[in-house]
Amino acid sequence: MMRIVVAALLVIWVIHPAAALDPDDLETLRKSGGCEDCDLKSADLKGADLKGANLSDVGLRDADLKEADLSGANLESAELSRANLEKSKLVGANMRKARLAAADLEKADLTEADLSEADLRWADLQKVIMHRAKLTEADLRDSDFNRADLRKADMREANLRSANLERADLTGARLDEADLQRADLDRAILEDAVMTDADLSLAKLRRTDLTNANLRGANLDDALLSRTVLNGADLSDADGLTQEQLDFACGNEKTKLPDGMKVKECSANKQE
Repeated sequence: MMRIVVAALLVIWVIHPAAALDPDDLETLRKSGGCEDCDLKSADLKGADLKGANLSDVGLRDADLKEADLSGANLESAELSRANLEKSKLVGANMRKARLAAADLEKADLTEADLSEADLRWADLQKVIMHRAKLTEADLRDSDFNRADLRKADMREANLRSANLERADLTGARLDEADLQRADLDRAILEDAVMTDADLSLAKLRRTDLTNANLRGANLDDALLSRTVLNGADLSDADGLTQEQLDFACGNEKTKLPDGMKVKECSANKQE
């Protein structure tokens, strides 16, 4: 496999001599099957086959990895700020503590990837696939997850302050103690999501589907609810929730609310 990786890098280096590929780093790949601590800043690796490569701590700032295959690669603590990873394949990749600030990951496949404690501030994650991905304690402030697939993603204690999650699918996701202050969750699907003790203050929840979601202990202070679906949701211990907010939402007989509060029943078409 590493012969394929090295061959791909050699071809790219010959075709694009301006790319920041150090020949010594290529020699390291040949001899060790990895490239730890290498400096590949601004490298043109578009479409490269890097499956299973050991690229921990590698410097790939501003690199072009569009449509590259990094499935199963080790990118722990890698520097990927502003890198182009659009439509790349990172299935099962280890990206713990990777630095991906302002990176372009639009339509990338990160199914079951580990991005715990990664820095993804300002990242473009539109239509990204992160099914069952691990994002615990990740820094996701101001990131764009528009229409992202985050089903069953583990985002416990993640910082999603001011993130755009409009129309994202977070079915079954774990968001325990996540910081979602000022996040945009309009039309997002959070069915069966666990959001215990999450901070949703000032978050936008217009037409959001929270069917069977667990929001016990969540902070909903000044959160914007409008046609929000709360069928079967547990808000019994939610903080900051007011009757005025609930007047713009809907639920059913299984919705659990703080004592003295009520919510109108949803129509057959839940978000009418």
